[in-house]
Amino acid sequence: MDETVWDAVDIGWTKSEAPKANWDMDALAAANANSKALNAIFCGVSPEEFHQISHISIAKEAWEILETTYEGTKKVKDTKLQMLTTRFEELKMSEEESFDSFYSKLNEVVVGKFNLGEKTEDSKIVRKILRSLPETFWPKVTAIEESKDLDDIKVQQLIGSLQTYELSLPSQKKSKSLALKTIDERVASHDISDKDGVKKEAPKANWDKDALAVANANSKALNAIFCGVSLEEFHRISHISIAKEAWEILETTYEGTKKVKDTKLQMLTTRFEELKMSEEESFDSFYSKLNEVVVGKFNLGEKAEDSKIVRKILRSLPESFCAKVTAIEESKDLDEIKVQELVGSLQTYELSLPSQKKSKSLALKTIDERVASHDISEEDGVEKEVAYLAKNF
Repeated sequence: MDETVWDAVDIGWTKSEAPKANWDMDALAAANANSKALNAIFCGVSPEEFHQISHISIAKEAWEILETTYEGTKKVKDTKLQMLTTRFEELKMSEEESFDSFYSKLNEVVVGKFNLGEKTEDSKIVRKILRSLPETFWPKVTAIEESKDLDDIKVQQLIGSLQTYELSLPSQKKSKSLALKTIDERVASHDISDKDGVKKEAPKANWDKDALAVANANSKALNAIFCGVSLEEFHRISHISIAKEAWEILETTYEGTKKVKDTKLQMLTTRFEELKMSEEESFDSFYSKLNEVVVGKFNLGEKAEDSKIVRKILRSLPESFCAKVTAIEESKDLDEIKVQELVGSLQTYELSLPSQKKSKSLALKTIDERVASHDISEEDGVEKEVAYLAKNF
């Protein structure tokens, strides 16, 4: 998939009247682009949709049929836009709702309007977000309005700031990554630097081979991203035409901005230090929690060295592991032990601990206590009977 394939959809293709054997290289290339585009459309639709366009041999015609089916005529588009605009204005974030959940709904409306041909400016989205937040966010909203020019704030910048603030709230709810993305003005202009992707200032007909090659690389990269994401993720980036921007949106969605990353890393580092294994806990359960923290830090760009994890495990074990910890520290160089080697050694040691005996002895102790209490009650009964006989005597 490259830029010429989209041209077959956007500009269209007219079949040459000359016999196919007489087609020149340009005609063959255009025909091949049309075939690739048509194949991509056929592969991307449901069986019901395929039946609507299966008789079409020109990609642009197939696209227009699908476009009319799902976007409708101008009157239908206008009606849909009015409904989305109403929903945009009415949407509010509740106190029980996470910011990610609220923004997911708002972004769905924004993308819906974009797909119908109406782009929402960043400044409008920023103001909408700020006036839709609940009371817990009011101090942050006031601070932003006092210190920032709302016309200059990018949506992504605001989202990162609010997400960081939400993490600091005592009643914050940690939601797993929902939609977190930005609508950038560059989408409309498509005017970016060579570092970011394709520079599209000149008309396409005037592009040289290098510009075409870069554009084709961008198209292939974007296609690879679209093919590799879920349907929900695709809706977040479906309006993006530059691969780097799509990648950055997904990156921000699942990792957050730098400020959010730093906050999450601080929280994970604190959890890493505070994690301890209790006497009643199995080693596997403890290590699972520790590994979750380590993987979380790795996903945010911070790798924990094996030696650091080894020392953390050893100092977090309960008293029943003290003998094993002492033996390891005396006989091994902690900088050279691999985590998996240590985990295997501790799992083996745990199997040798008399945990079953402890549970049995606990059961026996309970039985003994019950027997003892029963004996005491019997003795009390005998003593009462003796006292009664003595009284009567």
